[in-house]
Amino acid sequence: MISWIDENVGAVLEALERKGLRENTIVVFTSDHGDFNFDFGMCKKDLVLLDCLLHVPFLLSWRGRIPPCAVTGTMVEQVDVLPTLLDLCGVEIPFGCQGGSLLPLIEGRTEAHKDVVYAEICPPHYRNPYLTYEAFIEAWREHHDTLGHLLYRTAPFNVPGDYCKMIHTQRWKYIWYVDGFEELYDLEHDPQEWVNLARRDGYEAQCAEMKARLLEWHALSEDPLDQMWHKRHIARYDRWRN
Repeated sequence: MISWIDENVGAVLEALERKGLRENTIVVFTSDHGDFNFDFGMCKKDLVLLDCLLHVPFLLSWRGRIPPCAVTGTMVEQVDVLPTLLDLCGVEIPFGCQGGSLLPLIEGRTEAHKDVVYAEICPPHYRNPYLTYEAFIEAWREHHDTLGHLLYRTAPFNVPGDYCKMIHTQRWKYIWYVDGFEELYDLEHDPQEWVNLARRDGYEAQCAEMKARLLEWHALSEDPLDQMWHKRHIARYDRWRN
């Protein structure tokens, strides 16, 4: 898989060279999610917010404009990609654009970008109806070939995800689930995220602080209408258009 990606990235770069566009093209290499890569004994992606799935590659190249370098030691998010590209192109970053330009970091004018990042997965109406793996696998055996079912064409290890959100600082990570379940990890002492501290004595204040910060971010960043429902409304009221 890695060799196949390398080959095709090379094909794109070679095409830019042939057309004389390499110096006039910003090239971005990234991914929508990571992979367990056998962390927790699994070799797949999933609808959860573990760091192995949240960490993605990010390579940015513009020959003659961005000097080769490796930037580490700070936190960034994928919402930072758009304002970075706009900044590189000299386009004003519009009001309401989530994220911030990485150009000061890339050019060495600063050593830090963010001290906290966020993530979310699944739309608000998404729910996992299976409380145990046994209930899930029983339903999977019966319905994985049933057109329109939640488990249609899924694998026996693809347990449905839940609507959840995450806040991540350099040390702490907190995840909130729609059913009220919580996760809290001390990444300084538990970087592999094995020990959930959310319900343990002595961590109530830390859990409450992270939850409050997550709620504030949610209020500041949440779209007023979920994308999927937006599409449904457009389809439903399409004939009302002029």
